[in-house]
Amino acid sequence: MEKTFTVRMYHRNVGFASLAFFTLMVIVSALVTVFCAPRDRQFVAAVAFCGFWGFWVFLSIYCLLGFYRSRLRISDGNISSDGVFQRHQVALHDVHVLAWKHMPRGGVIYLADTNDSTKIRLDNYETEQSLWLIRFLRERIPAEVQTNWNLFCHKVALPLTKVRAAYEKPEPNRNVGDVLITRGRWDRFFIPFIVLAAFGGAIVAWWLKQPRMLLAPIQIMFVWLILRFLTPKRGYVSKSISATPGLPSFLAFGVLWGTLGICGILAFPVLRPALPVPSVVAVVLLLAWFAVLIWRAHAEDKKRHERDTAASSASVEEWNELNSEPGL
Repeated sequence: MEKTFTVRMYHRNVGFASLAFFTLMVIVSALVTVFCAPRDRQFVAAVAFCGFWGFWVFLSIYCLLGFYRSRLRISDGNISSDGVFQRHQVALHDVHVLAWKHMPRGGVIYLADTNDSTKIRLDNYETEQSLWLIRFLRERIPAEVQTNWNLFCHKVALPLTKVRAAYEKPEPNRNVGDVLITRGRWDRFFIPFIVLAAFGGAIVAWWLKQPRMLLAPIQIMFVWLILRFLTPKRGYVSKSISATPGLPSFLAFGVLWGTLGICGILAFPVLRPALPVPSVVAVVLLLAWFAVLIWRAHAEDKKRHERDTAASSASVEEWNELNSEPGL
């Protein structure tokens, strides 16, 4: 058997879009420095601005190199991965570590034999390719050397399977609480707001004679394009807010705590004359506000991890049922 996997087109598109945007920012920064910065500070400003945006240009080029040079090959009992500058090869019969790791944007598979090791980032591949790799390694590598499979199955493997199922099923037949997030869904959500912002900005610009208000939809468009780029072509399955345990209460806390913070900022100028050392009081209150927010987020993250661990056994059973037919 010989199989080759290439990086999905999403990374190429992101690379070219990023390269165009950050190159434009380098040019704009250089022009702003020449025409707006004081003459004695032009050199320092040019180095600072162009250096900052140039760093992102370099990362964009690296992303494009990764798309064109990266390959994952499975042949003759070996897995070899070619990166931008390195090449790793692991013998499947000699693998003594197979670690399943879940990440915020997908899963990572770590393989190691006595001579070499490699990491497979599933986010680099399409859904079907990722599922094939998971099934292949799950069946081919002895179970005793595999670690963290249950949680990986719950957080990565089973959701990938549900993406395909949700894409093929009509909406009413999906599991209760499951939502298929697609690029089209983001379009339907954001485009009305962009139109309203553009219309409202045009009216305000005409009424107040402020042309800059015509840029009102830019920020919304920026968020929309980022979310669209980050969403795979076939989408991904997510739980609705109401069906996600703990999320409604955490969002409610966030709204209340944020409102309290805004009220404090608005009230501080009024209370400032009565305070003995206003700057110290402001810093203490700000640190206390952030400390409570971080504590609440940490507590919620701990509860979520406990829920995921408890549900992982059921997810493994469901995975085994869905993949019970002989495949590889």
